[in-house]
Amino acid sequence: MELTESQARKLLLPLIGDDLFTIQDGTMFYNSVVFGNSSILLKAQNGVFVKFVDDRGFFTCDIGISFRINTTTNRRYESRLENLFKYLSLQLPQKPDNFLELIRIYSRIIRENKDKIFEAFDEKHREETNTNIRKRIDKEAKISKWKNP
Repeated sequence: MELTESQARKLLLPLIGDDLFTIQDGTMFYNSVVFGNSSILLKAQNGVFVKFVDDRGFFTCDIGISFRINTTTNRRYESRLENLFKYLSLQLPQKPDNFLELIRIYSRIIRENKDKIFEAFDEKHREETNTNIRKRIDKEAKISKWKNP
């Protein structure tokens, strides 16, 4: 299903309605030739990014301070929304199986939890957030490997 700009803006209203986030110019992408892949990148004034991606039917929402590797620290400060919410002990509903629904639901949930999200990625906490999320992911991978050798 093609994601139109008007659809995206309507679904993103909880995030863009009062300029909490803005859609980054040239980042709303839909390509029917490439399996209908879609992506949207938003940025808050404090530098937090949200990226929604539909990659051949695999839907993700990434959130963080940068999607590029910091060349000084060789670190990236972003996470899947699911991992961030686990780290912050926040509830996230079951992941929708429809990209438009994912955008709608996750936009509302990000809005509702913006203060905790922004604090997790502020300058004082981002290193701790990043480290703890990576530790959690590594631990879950080890447990999964142990359960399914």
